[in-house]
Amino acid sequence: MPWRDALAAVATATAAIRFRFGAAGLFGAVMPDRVAVAASGGRLLAPEWPPPRS
Repeated sequence: MPWRDALAAVATATAAIRFRFGAAGLFGAVMPDRVAVAASGGRLLAPEWPPPRS
């Protein structure tokens, strides 16, 4: 169930950003998809992301 964990992490990060900076965030609306892309360094849909665990 790694997808459930990822979705929960994105939802939690989104809530934390909204709590800290408000719904407008720093540069516009705080959307879960933007949080996910920012957290993955823009590699969310890259073929080899996430990197394998060592």
